Amino acid sequence: MAGQSGRKTKELAEIFQVAEPTIRTWSGEFEQFLSPDANPGEGRTRYYSEEDVRVLALVAEMKGQGKQVEDIAASLSIGKRGDVESAVQAAQQRPQSLDQAIVYIEQLVSRVESLQEQVSAQANEITQWRDEANQLKGQLAAIRDKEERDAERGTDSQARIIELERTIAVLEYQLSQANRGGQA
Repeated sequence: MAGQSGRKTKELAEIFQVAEPTIRTWSGEFEQFLSPDANPGEGRTRYYSEEDVRVLALVAEMKGQGKQVEDIAASLSIGKRGDVESAVQAAQQRPQSLDQAIVYIEQLVSRVESLQEQVSAQANEITQWRDEANQLKGQLAAIRDKEERDAERGTDSQARIIELERTIAVLEYQLSQANRGGQA
């Protein structure tokens, strides 16, 4: 029998880190996309070809993303297949026990807290830049007012205005960059 050179259910369960009944369930749900040896009938050993493994890799990947059977079947019907290595990596990252799940959740919580601290620090920095820019705008307005008064007297404040405009432009650029970084 040609199919006997393929992989067995137990091997795929180990590869995708799921129970053997899960592989059998997927084989039934997505039978139309698998070789006949993947669903040989009652009491016969299942053998999965490399193409079957790629089908199940996509199933494992999309199931891991919470996708429904209909969504997975639609992807398979247009010829999409999974990358076995990516599916294995994703499976290895899934917690295998309650203790591992708790550790994983704690790591995620810690990461979220760290990101929140970074966002807060950036928000403070943005506020400082905004305040500084507003102060400089106020100074610039005062200088412009003074310049208008001094123009009648022949006093030139143009150099100071140019300097303040440059400083404001730099601060506004930093502010826009910080806002972009905060949105990413």
